[in-house]
Amino acid sequence: MKPAVRALIAGCLALTVAACTPEPAPIAEWEATIVPPDADRQPGQDVYTFTREVEQNGEVITQERDYLLYVPEAYFETYESPWPLVIFLHGTGEKGTNPRLLVTVPPFVTITREEGTYPFIMAAPHLGFAEDWVTSPDLVFDMIVHLRGQLSIDPDRIVIAGFSLGGQGVWAVATAYPDLPAALVPVSGFWSEDDSFVPPDICQHADLPVWIMHSRADEIVPLAGSEVIANALQDCGTNVRFTIYDDLTHAETARAAFTEPALIEWILAQSRQ
Repeated sequence: MKPAVRALIAGCLALTVAACTPEPAPIAEWEATIVPPDADRQPGQDVYTFTREVEQNGEVITQERDYLLYVPEAYFETYESPWPLVIFLHGTGEKGTNPRLLVTVPPFVTITREEGTYPFIMAAPHLGFAEDWVTSPDLVFDMIVHLRGQLSIDPDRIVIAGFSLGGQGVWAVATAYPDLPAALVPVSGFWSEDDSFVPPDICQHADLPVWIMHSRADEIVPLAGSEVIANALQDCGTNVRFTIYDDLTHAETARAAFTEPALIEWILAQSRQ
């Protein structure tokens, strides 16, 4: 049953905002957030920062984290209705101290170089050099909680996508928060934790739409990384869509996948049950 829409009156889209983030509730009980756009906010993409509390060496500390956010121009005219949210998890090459590297890779590069637009909000958290997605699913969750206080977001239409290391991250987030996503889009992904090549409890995603994309010619992540997961999902009865490119490199696969003609329509068709 869909939760009722709840209005959050807040105009707090600043580069660093923590006070406007709603208190986390069980994901299944999340309601849509309706947030008027900040007067200084412009459509497009930019890097923002949010704060979160984390435990480190037995102490709770406040941590600032960067993320890239894209908000379509149409949002500013239709914010009174909640929007779908796509979370993108980047690969190893974008890790580090410069979150603006995310602007140079698909899917964000389509907006930057081709003046493209997407009919959804898109956000990408940023990892440091020593981090990975398998140990950082809470970073993704905390960013989403933050965004719910900043934008009009439909909690039933949150899609998790990722490329390469981020493809592994898609499974890490879905495993840690199985009630969160409406759909998954792992591109050139894999799983290799705890001597297993299949994410744990894979059949808990049996009702979740999944679109996997990979290339036979991938020189970085072998196709087998996606094949074994796709086969396991099919054995669970999952609605899995598996696109295999014949001759694309690792980098070329990212661009092809995130410009798939049917992808946007597919994302917009997904809604959490």
